[in-house]
Amino acid sequence: MKPLEKGQLKNWKEYLDFEIENGSHARVMVLFERCMIACALYEEFWLKVRLLNRASHHGELYIIVLTGMTRGAAGEHWELIS
Repeated sequence: MKPLEKGQLKNWKEYLDFEIENGSHARVMVLFERCMIACALYEEFWLKVRLLNRASHHGELYIIVLTGMTRGAAGEHWELIS
């Protein structure tokens, strides 16, 4: 997995923020699954998943995002999210 450019990270962050504010829960779940494939190396996205999950009554978001990732892809962030 290679690092993303600053512009790519900014796009993911803005897209996530937009969908969290305006989208349905289902759209946010799908977007987080996609995002974490590309952004697994970036702690800020793992924290965003965790904080959103705590703030919502949809515990399945966290489970679905984590199910889509493997321990190997999460690497050093595994302890942070488990």
